[in-house]
Amino acid sequence: LVENNVDATGKPVNDHLELTLQNLTGQTLSNLEAYYTIVDAANGKKEGYFKQLTGFSLPPHGSGTIHFDGKSGTGHYGVNTHGIYGTTLDQLKFDVEVSAPGYAPIYASATKAPGGAEVVGQ
Repeated sequence: LVENNVDATGKPVNDHLELTLQNLTGQTLSNLEAYYTIVDAANGKKEGYFKQLTGFSLPPHGSGTIHFDGKSGTGHYGVNTHGIYGTTLDQLKFDVEVSAPGYAPIYASATKAPGGAEVVGQ
């Protein structure tokens, strides 16, 4: 989880979920997909999202980073700005599953601290 960052002027920039994936196989991994849940620690509200990681692949024995930040370009994917992530200042817990056809999925989790510039109006 990338959080509490500032730009060159010192202005806060949006936190976002970022995952660096490593391919330990001798094959290119493509057609990857991700499923992640977000749980609001203050009230228990939970949301889940599925993303087809279009345009992203991992070369043999290589790595790559995906960002759930709403930006465009390879490795960048949209977020629901009207969901928990874009509307609450509460602490959030992320659980992520990334999979490729023919391989076991991988799992990761992260906790986002309360607050953040990604919340609309902050």
